[in-house]
Amino acid sequence: MTARPCPLRSRRSQIDAMHACFFLFTWVAFRPERSVYKSLLNWIMSLRTGLYLGALASLAIGLFLWRLWQPEEQVRKHSAHLLEAIAHKDWTKFGAFIDADYHDQWGNDRATVLARTREVFRYLRGVRINAIGPNVRLESDRGVWQAYVVIDGNDDNELMGVVKARVNAIKTPFELEWRRISGKPWDWKLVSVRNQELVVPSDY
Repeated sequence: MTARPCPLRSRRSQIDAMHACFFLFTWVAFRPERSVYKSLLNWIMSLRTGLYLGALASLAIGLFLWRLWQPEEQVRKHSAHLLEAIAHKDWTKFGAFIDADYHDQWGNDRATVLARTREVFRYLRGVRINAIGPNVRLESDRGVWQAYVVIDGNDDNELMGVVKARVNAIKTPFELEWRRISGKPWDWKLVSVRNQELVVPSDY
């Protein structure tokens, strides 16, 4: 007598086969291509590289600003830009450097030094102002820029000759005194200029 197969077991085998076919079909139909994996990996690597580069750029900018905003560096740059403004006759920029309480050894206040500087240099063309051996001395919220100054220019007129003779022959350095007027690291104003060897006539 031949044994008949159990109907329940056959039914279960059929269901298992159907499940296997379904999963196989799903995997074949929807499996990601290798290019998808590669693209995803490249995107992750690009994102990581971008984050690293962004962090390095932020660090570099931070270090640059920290160096730039140091008091000594600010006094140096303000002094250089002040001389450039005079040489280029940019009187708006020049006036922006001068403090409201400016006074110097020749009796000039802010208004007087602006007017006299403009009056002298208006007749000079192609002026070049060179600072020789500049250095900075810091004193609390003040900084003193010190350097020898040499003036040259394209004109050979009498006024240029007088200016060059008086300034270039001086053997003592000029001193520009700056004061930090707020908590901003770049907010410095010129409060005084000194050079004991430079004599300006009282009737000037």
